[in-house]
Amino acid sequence: MLTHVLIASLVTLTLVSAPWRVALAKEATVVQLRLHGTYEDALPHNNPFGPRLLHFKGLLDLIREAAADSDVAALYLKCESPKLGLAKVRELVQALEEFQETGKKIYAFVEQAKLVDLLLLSGADHIAMPDAGMALLSGVSAEALYVKDFLDKLGIKMLVTHIGNYKTTFENYARSDMSPEFHEMLEYLVESSYQAIQEIIAEGRGNLAGARG
Repeated sequence: MLTHVLIASLVTLTLVSAPWRVALAKEATVVQLRLHGTYEDALPHNNPFGPRLLHFKGLLDLIREAAADSDVAALYLKCESPKLGLAKVRELVQALEEFQETGKKIYAFVEQAKLVDLLLLSGADHIAMPDAGMALLSGVSAEALYVKDFLDKLGIKMLVTHIGNYKTTFENYARSDMSPEFHEMLEYLVESSYQAIQEIIAEGRGNLAGARG
């Protein structure tokens, strides 16, 4: 479970008009959001003695609340490789896009950008990284461990009955190698996941380029 901190800071904007150089101060709220660790689906138990634990829906709600708050001018997003699957990444990216649709900016900072960071930050208006930082756009892979030969040596026999060619659950216990049907499904999942990753990053950076142009 993740301890999540939402911090609102005040930024003073100074406007100068010639020739009197009159300074007008205006306060704008910038919401700082740190993404790290694991976000569970279930609502966490209340902890009266410690920080509030945040689940995934709560994270989305916080972003939407910031988007609806007229006092919030921008979001400062610090990304530390949160453990999120592709489905949750899509939802979070959509919530960030909805935040920007209100006319507010997203400023991001990342030290070591892994694949999940690049996905989440793809649509940010400005991304900062230290000189010693590194961005790693890895590919997508999948593997399956087949243990039938090992079980045979132990004298263990697994009885697995498949009804249909593409019903491949537990085949790694009943076969010594991957069936053509399972290989086909696994290859499709890998290719579709990589295509989705490309689309998220390209759309995020493409929309930003269009907005600036």
